[in-house]
Order: sequence, then structure tokens, then C-alpha cells
Amino acid sequence: MRGTLKILNIALLTAAMTACTVNKEVKTAPSTKESLGFIVTGVSTKEAKDSGLSYRTVNERHKLVEVYSTKEKVTKAFPGAKIEKNQLYQHNQAEAPDEPVNESAKIQSFIKGCKEDQSLSLHIKNKDENVIKDPISQVTTSNMGDSLELEVIQLDGEISTETEYLWFLTNVGMTVYDQYLYEGKSFSLELTGVGQYQVSVVAKDKNNVCGISPYLHWVTSNAPILEESLDSLPSNLDTHHLEEAGLLDGKTDRTDKIIVAVLDSGVNYNHPGLNQSMYRNEEEIPGNEIDDDGNGFVDDYSGFDFISKDPHPMDDIGHGSHVSGLIAGEESGVTSNALILPVKVTSGSVVDSASLAGAILYAVDQGAKIINLSLGGYGEPTAAEEMAYEYAKDNDVILVVASGNGHPVFGFGLNLDRKPIYPASLGLENMIVVSASSKNSKPLTAYSNFGSVVDIVAPGGDSSDSLYSAAMVNNVDVYYIPMSGTSMAAPIVTGLAAEILSVNSSLSPEEVKKIIVESGTKDSLLVGLTKNAKHLNIDAAVKLAEEL
Repeated sequence: MRGTLKILNIALLTAAMTACTVNKEVKTAPSTKESLGFIVTGVSTKEAKDSGLSYRTVNERHKLVEVYSTKEKVTKAFPGAKIEKNQLYQHNQAEAPDEPVNESAKIQSFIKGCKEDQSLSLHIKNKDENVIKDPISQVTTSNMGDSLELEVIQLDGEISTETEYLWFLTNVGMTVYDQYLYEGKSFSLELTGVGQYQVSVVAKDKNNVCGISPYLHWVTSNAPILEESLDSLPSNLDTHHLEEAGLLDGKTDRTDKIIVAVLDSGVNYNHPGLNQSMYRNEEEIPGNEIDDDGNGFVDDYSGFDFISKDPHPMDDIGHGSHVSGLIAGEESGVTSNALILPVKVTSGSVVDSASLAGAILYAVDQGAKIINLSLGGYGEPTAAEEMAYEYAKDNDVILVVASGNGHPVFGFGLNLDRKPIYPASLGLENMIVVSASSKNSKPLTAYSNFGSVVDIVAPGGDSSDSLYSAAMVNNVDVYYIPMSGTSMAAPIVTGLAAEILSVNSSLSPEEVKKIIVESGTKDSLLVGLTKNAKHLNIDAAVKLAEEL
């Protein structure tokens, strides 16, 4: 069955069609190449709306929008504006969980005898009466707790009353359901967990002519930030990564708390081990649907979701929560002196350039002194991104960036001097680029990228040495999950940078980077692989900062 589902997933990824646009405001960020528009810099939301073209406001304060049309029409509508094609980057998310369906015998029995030279043309209709013809570009979303209601329709004739149906539910994140196979023309499921869902239906008529149709759906959680207790957390969490990174003297509790923006898949800000470390925008009254602080983002009390354009950046794949836990989690984090600002820039495996640029600008404006970027891709940054990076530099904001997890197919680490990955390969003065090591893999893990742009190496774990940190919201009472990657190494450095700034908030990004590098532990095996041939040493770095 796993093989059947894997083939189906691959088929879905290759079946994308060009999505049609309509003249209205688009709320959701693009997730496929076919849905990308043009980034237009220097144009207000009103100007975009008045153009008559479909548009998405990315960052109103900085006049950054995305417009969906041909380049000729966009250029004509906004003469003199900076116009460039939006692009997608791969997000360094964790490996997808195994599909839960294990009743392969029942499925194989159902499709046994299906004619190979004939097929039924099937589509799925949801409760909003939308017919899903392309499950890639027509991905629907809903909130946890909603009901997913689907029905099969047949495009090449009437559906016989003798037709049989089998639905199978896969890819449900960290959610457990009592049933994964369903029969009948319609399908209904109460959504009790967040993440990406895939529901597929197979139909077989009385003549053994069969058809299959998939349906992709994202489930998010727009729950407001709460006050969570630490009482229910385990006390025996594996935190060996902290010792590996040189945190032996214990955490401090300083007066200065440093705002750290995590640009990622969102954050489970109601996780009991993270809740007290979350940034709260006290100038915004949550839930009143008013932009109280006048920053162009309504109700952004606990950060912002640039994918769905709402003030609930809740994590729906688990990556951002894990990253945040390594920075400032009660048990798993490096520091107690950081406030996490969740900025959601992905709901899956990709990040679009416009949202990334707008999110960086937003994070800087909200007072973040450090931005963690556990993401990257091969495309060179757009002008909008470069403008955002420059804005961060001008405001003395540190960018901590993962070096990347190697070859996309074979997995081994790549030399960034030969195969650049962005933003890591930019090597900016205010940027700290991080590669990964593990307890069992020195000087670097097999997957970790390397090169002269890499400033420091930190624990990232591997398949036998994963790092435990905060999990996304789930219905199985799992608070911590293991992950590994340069995505995990970067936030450990981010946590140290926050700790250093809590010692002396006047330090420049360059000075913080110098402290981290100079206090690192030299490793001759890293010579020629990274710029400084150093492993992170948290206690030594904090001591050096205190002595300055």
C-alpha cells in the first residue's frame, strides 16, 4: 500500500495545471509555480486594487504586492514600478511522517479486476460546491475542528447506483484517527489535527471500470495565544544537544529579553514549553479586527501568517515549533532570554520570495533583533528579497541561516562555493551561516552543506542522534518530537546570539558574530570545509560577551 500511495503522491506533484485568476484580492500565498504572480515594489494596496488585476497585499507599509496577470499587463498597469517574477524556495522541513493506511489487503481486493484499458473520469466536490479539477493548484484549507465533507462526481456519464467507492485517508500529520478507510459515495471527517491531509477515492462500476481522484487539504489552527501551564511537561527530556553545543553552566535569567523572529511554518505558540517565551504585541488588541498599532497588519498580537494573511501563525507541519523550541523552549532551548516572534512563511514544502521579503520587513519593524531562517533554495534572491535583507542590515538585525541539507535526491552535503544556496550563499556581514554536526558525525554530518560562507558548526543531529524539541499541536498528547538537519543547527546558534545580546544589547551583528566565532572550539578536520573551522561553544561565547 505504501508503494501505491507514494506513486499517487508523485502523480499529484506532476499533475499541476495553470490556475486561472480572477479580478479580486487574493488572500493566500502561492504554493506552486503555476500560481506565482509578479512582485511589484513601490505600489500600494489601493493602487493594486484600482488596477483591476488580481493582487495580494504582502506588506502594505513597504508597498509590496504580488499581482497575477501577464507581465505586459502588469507593466502597463504600474509604469515605472519594480516588477519581477515571484519564485519558490524549498523549505527545509522534516521528513514527512509515514502514511497511516495499513489496510492494503482491503484496497487490493477492491481494485482487483479493474480494467486496464478503461477508466472512469472522477472529480471530487466539497461542501462549498467547489469541483476540484486540479488538486495541486486548488488546495483548500480549513480550521481544526471543522468538518471535511466530500462527494464524488463523474464527468463522463451518470454514476450508477451499483458503483462502489472506497475512500482512503493519508498524510494527516501528528493526528490519529480511528478509521482510515471509508465506503460510500460521500466522505465526512471531523478534523481533529493540523497539517496536510490527502483523501483519495477509488470508484468501481458494475463492469469493473475504475477511476481514482485525490483531494489535498490543509488544516490550520487559528486559535488565539493562551496562557499555558508547564505542569504537564515531561521532566526527562533528552537535551544532549545543549551539552554538545557547550551549554554546561546552565541557563541565565536576565532582564533584557531579545525578540527573535522565526520565519518558518508557524509556531505552536500555545505549547506549554513555549508559551511563556512568546512575543506579545502589547500595542495590538487581539480579536478586535482593528489595526491598533497602525503597522498594516490587523490583530497581530502574536505574530502574523503571510500564507493565509491572518494573525494566527500556528504551525501546521511542526518545523517552526521545533526550531523555536531549540531557541527558547523551557526544556529544549538554549536561552531563557528570548521572545519568539512567529512569522509564518510556509504551509508546506515551499516558500515564495514575495512572502519571505514581506515577512523580513515585518519582523524588523516589530523589533526583532535576530531572524532565524531555516530555509533556502537554488534560485538567486529577487530584488524584493535583497531590499529586505538590506533593510535588516540597516537596522542591525542578525540573520541566522541554515547552510542546507545537501543534494535534493542523494542527500550528501554540497559545497556551497560550487553550488550556491540562498540566502546562505549571500554571506552578508549581518548573517551567520550554520552547518551541522552530530554526536556520531564529526566534523560534519553527511547531509550538511559546507563551504567558505559557513561561519560556525552546531549540533544538528542525524538519523541515530536526533534533537528533541517542541511539537506542533496534536491530538495524541505528544509534546516533543525528534528532528535533525541544518534547520536544527541554526536555531541553536540563534539562541546563543539572543543570549549574547541579553548580556549587551548594544552589540552590532558583526560583533555578535565575532564573539560566536572567536569563542568556538577549533577543529582541524573542518579546515577547508568552513570559513573558521569552529564548533559552537555556548558557555565560552557567553563568558567572552560578559568580559567585553
